[in-house]
Amino acid sequence: MGVDVEFLEFDPDAPDEVLAAMADLAGGAGWITLDPAIDDRFPAPEQNLFGKIVSGRGPAVPRATWVPADIERRRPEPMSIGILHGTGADAMGHLAEKDITLPDRWRVVADHSKRGLVVWVPIDIGLDQVLAWTLTASRALTRIPLTGRWRAAVHRR
Repeated sequence: MGVDVEFLEFDPDAPDEVLAAMADLAGGAGWITLDPAIDDRFPAPEQNLFGKIVSGRGPAVPRATWVPADIERRRPEPMSIGILHGTGADAMGHLAEKDITLPDRWRVVADHSKRGLVVWVPIDIGLDQVLAWTLTASRALTRIPLTGRWRAAVHRR
């Protein structure tokens, strides 16, 4: 069974197309990755293979992944957000310095310098809130100037 991928360019102030895709994937029919557009005047630093192996940090440009809850499994899985980033250890500490906190009942399940931040989200939280927090946190976890636009890769199973 293959995976179909659809790409959507969007502005965080007009995320309707992405929110519709998130609703369509509810129940475990796929996942979405979110990449910010970077300012061409400030390209992300390139990292060679050796640097990737020995570095204790993730990518300079953040990549977020949203995975819907899957309640059909023998062991249900909650909705989750993952953010790969290059700020090093303690992403939640970096976010707190920028007054970005984890909403009530959301739970950090991983906060690793190289593997990123993973958060479980209760299934009754609105997708608009989940997307808004994910984009805000991703923006805050980069030191590279971003344009404000995003690209969503919608992966359908």
